[in-house]
Amino acid sequence: MEPSSRQQQKRPLLRDGSVNDAAPPRLFATRWWILLSFCALSFLQALCWNFYSPISFAAKELYGWSDNNIAWVANAANIAMLTSIPPSQYAAEAFGSRLPTVVCALMMLVCTGLRCLPSLLLDGQHGGGFSDSPGMLWLMVASMIFNGWAAAWLNFAGPILSASWFALDERATVTAIITCTPYVGVSAGFVLGPLLMEPADFPAGCGGGHLGGSSAGGSGDGSADGGSGGACPGSNTLYMLYYAEAAAAALVFLAVLLHFPAKPPTPPTRSAAVTAEVSEERAASDGFRQVFCECSQASAGLWTIAFAFAMPLGVYSGWGAVLAINLEEFGISALAAGWLGCAMTLIGCLGGVVIGALTDRFRGNMKFWILLCDAISTGAFLWFALIILGVVEGSRTTLYATGTVGGAFLNAPIPLFFELVIVPLSHCRRTVSHIHTTATVPSPACHVGSSMTVHVANRID
Repeated sequence: MEPSSRQQQKRPLLRDGSVNDAAPPRLFATRWWILLSFCALSFLQALCWNFYSPISFAAKELYGWSDNNIAWVANAANIAMLTSIPPSQYAAEAFGSRLPTVVCALMMLVCTGLRCLPSLLLDGQHGGGFSDSPGMLWLMVASMIFNGWAAAWLNFAGPILSASWFALDERATVTAIITCTPYVGVSAGFVLGPLLMEPADFPAGCGGGHLGGSSAGGSGDGSADGGSGGACPGSNTLYMLYYAEAAAAALVFLAVLLHFPAKPPTPPTRSAAVTAEVSEERAASDGFRQVFCECSQASAGLWTIAFAFAMPLGVYSGWGAVLAINLEEFGISALAAGWLGCAMTLIGCLGGVVIGALTDRFRGNMKFWILLCDAISTGAFLWFALIILGVVEGSRTTLYATGTVGGAFLNAPIPLFFELVIVPLSHCRRTVSHIHTTATVPSPACHVGSSMTVHVANRID
């Protein structure tokens, strides 16, 4: 008789004598530096990704972008992320976690640096006539491509780092913290721009007005109606924000470069020790073969989990990327939409950490928590949609409450999916490459859904 999923979660994977006791497991204080520096990098990547949609009013006036341009600037990162998953997985398996983390930090430094280039190269004129040209759009797309390349490792490394550095009773909580950190960054992105800038800082006619030229009647000399972008009162604030993010990226890059070990000197648990011993005998590509070929029955369970993870979260992430644009026609300001997106995501992050901690204490209930959270989220978002469409009467407070509850309970079980993805494969031979591969499976599926949703939502608008 096959054991149930709950029994699989509770059953020990190792028996006495299965580990070489020459080097007993040991915990190192360095693990907290690993957690802090990695979370800082992950937060910065998500913050820079969710940048232009909350301040769409600034991008439209200063750069002359359309809703379609804004959506595809964010979507460029989603597409780039998909292409970087295989090399990120291979680098982590072949060289340890240091190399992909340092490369990701370098990519974020390039991402934030590209945004500052127009002002730096044009002596602080904030882009001059370049700001409203197609070149500015492609420069920002290039910036977001580097952002997306960095996102791959930062999105799936949570269970890998927790298994490599932390004790068994810390793993679910640490996985929850690492996995939820990008969503904290997205939440900050929703409100940071609208708090520092408002539509009044970018009055009509101060910027480009349309790609490839200045606004109607503009002289092109940098005056208030000249379309240079430098005359917009909020342009200084925007570029100061660019510089601040670039400085933060430089600090994080230095922190990771100076100290981020590839692996601990001694594994923290017996299971990590076995994984390290077995992985020495395997190639870095063996994880893909195990998941997709050798363990066919287990792979079916893996893909079921990935599908359940990616379908709702991918659509939600794509919708959130253009939230301010989508809610604008319903009379909701950019700042209000920003606070709504922040609340939906941030409360979900806190819920994810809480549920991760509860799972550490009460093992064997991951499926129950996932089903409960998804059911509550479905009901809340249905109510939210009915209010927006006018089918059901509701106040602005009710609208915010339903959106917040829906987003919170959709984000809360994310860490559990990354932990649960290991369960169907527990009877297979677990190498580092195996764990890396299973951890990467949900992420591309989610970003495919996110990328498609950004495109569909923008086409509907």
